[in-house]
Amino acid sequence: MLCKPTGYLKVAVHCRNNFSLDEEEKPSESKTVYPKWRDVLNDKQLLQKLGITDVEKINGVYNLLESWITDFTNVTIQTLIQKILTESGILDHVLKGKDQSFELQLLNTFFDLVKEESAKMKIWRQGIIGYYQKNATKWFKTFHQQNNF
Repeated sequence: MLCKPTGYLKVAVHCRNNFSLDEEEKPSESKTVYPKWRDVLNDKQLLQKLGITDVEKINGVYNLLESWITDFTNVTIQTLIQKILTESGILDHVLKGKDQSFELQLLNTFFDLVKEESAKMKIWRQGIIGYYQKNATKWFKTFHQQNNF
């Protein structure tokens, strides 16, 4: 799915060199605005103008990124990471690699870390939500009393 690194290099150079000043701002307050990678990766004509030969592969990477960005709010972090590892080809690369046992161990350790941190966040969120739910009535009463409602 990935294209040659020179394709991504051309996109990076284009995004860095083709900036514009934000025209809505006053000249003294103008901001530099760079093209967004996501926009460039999705523009097949622009990719061809940049001399990229693997346009379809780069556009495929764009589609993967968009899919993962959409999934970010819809799935757990463990599921998202699993999708990224499989859909990007990282897992296939590890399984076919020369040092697959070591690399699988690294992935396993990484997943353990993700699970631990996710559990901490879940406990933290539950604690915060419980605190707010417990104190919300008191806060509303205080607010209404202070504002003469």
